[in-house]
Amino acid sequence: MTAAHVFDRMPAVEARIGWRTALADGDWKFDPQPLRIRDRENAPLWYQIEGRDIAVMEIVAPEAFARAAIPLGWLAERDSFEALQVGPGDELLSLGFPRGLSANRAGFPILRVGRVASYPLAPVAAFPTFLLDFTVFPGNSGGPVFWTPTARRRPGTAEPTHPFIAGLLTQEVKVKDEQLDIGIVTHAQFIREAITLLDTERSGP
Repeated sequence: MTAAHVFDRMPAVEARIGWRTALADGDWKFDPQPLRIRDRENAPLWYQIEGRDIAVMEIVAPEAFARAAIPLGWLAERDSFEALQVGPGDELLSLGFPRGLSANRAGFPILRVGRVASYPLAPVAAFPTFLLDFTVFPGNSGGPVFWTPTARRRPGTAEPTHPFIAGLLTQEVKVKDEQLDIGIVTHAQFIREAITLLDTERSGP
């Protein structure tokens, strides 16, 4: 999954996906491989919900990576923010490659933190996106925005039983080309809907 505009801006039929494998000596092997993103007619192989900047596609991953995949249940649902009492001031984490920069030669993304900066967050039908207070650079788009127990929450709020993905970073806020150091996050419910669309289309009539 990523932001749909990330794929849209890739003119080639192939992109690259980077697999990272831990070695016995503690080092890591970074092994980028080609990933076909368009068919022979140059039509996209990804799926997206109309009007939402989210894209998903099926990837055949090596077994070790498939076993470590994030469970579908960790994607926030339509009512998750209300149930988990997510609100302004809560910290969320994000992974990305700002300006194409990785954390190290193993190709890991850079972890950053921001605070929820908008209200209200629900219902999702009325508020499909929310704001995150942190500086956005090209290369952050399409990165997951998520919560883990390391992130601080407002006192008195419920503690989730497991990490969850709140959404995808899809845009930055600009006013007359001025960056406001605020990111726009599209709710994970639309990732779920895009995955449902993919499953439906792949299974056929």
